[in-house]
This record gives sequence, structure tokens and C-alpha cells, in this order.
Amino acid sequence: MTPDTERLPPPPEPVAESLRDVSDGLSRLVKDHVELARAELVTGARRIAFDAALTGTGAGLLAVSWLLLMFAAGYGLGTIIGNGLAFLIIGGVHGLIGFALVGVFGQRLRSKDKPDIHNTQEEIAEDRHFLHRVGEIMRPPHAPA
Repeated sequence: MTPDTERLPPPPEPVAESLRDVSDGLSRLVKDHVELARAELVTGARRIAFDAALTGTGAGLLAVSWLLLMFAAGYGLGTIIGNGLAFLIIGGVHGLIGFALVGVFGQRLRSKDKPDIHNTQEEIAEDRHFLHRVGEIMRPPHAPA
């Protein structure tokens, strides 16, 4: 082989094409982070809806069963201490229990079932910082006046 027939390495890519590749990569990165945030929000919303639906269903079933049981207990206790006092005692106890249940599960809905997007927020902040640095690097220096 002569030097004329040897293969030469390909010429370097033009700067404009390299910048376009960087820009496309950054666009994909931002798009992926937005999709990640959306997925985290959907997962959190599903968890909240599931907990709320089961809490509501359970509360409805408990209400019906407690109502029937308490009428029976009230009439049974009423034969000993009178119907009025028996139903007053039973109603007061159930009011306290109801407030306790609403407090516990209401607190759970407010605190534990929030969507966890902390990681997404950190990644978006890092991306903004990176894009700012790339913008500073790509910006041509100011010509002296």
C-alpha cells in the first residue's frame, strides 16, 4: 500500500453539528425529567386515592354495623339504667371513637400520602445549573469596545 491509498481518519465534526447534538441531548434530558416528575405524581395520587377509598368504605361498613350493635346494646342497657341514659352513654363513647379514627386517618392523608417528588426537584435544579453553565460556555466572549 502506498501512502496515497491508505485510509485517512474522518475529519472532525463541524462545531454546529456538535452543538446540535448537545442541544438534542439536553432536550431529551429535560423531557425525561418531566416524565419522571409526572410518573411520581401519578403514583402518589394513586396511593392517596387507594387509601381514601378504603378508609371511606371501611367507615361506611363500620357505621352500619356499629349502628345496629349500639341499638342492641342501648336497649339491653336501657333495661338496667333507662333508655335515655343508656343511649347517651353509648353515643358519647362512639363520638370519642369516631373523632379518634378521623384524626388518625386524616393525619395519615395529610402527612404520609403526599407525592414524593424531592428527588425530581433536586434533579431539575441540577439540570438548570448545568444548562446555565453550558449557556455561559457557549456564549461568545464580548468584543472590546
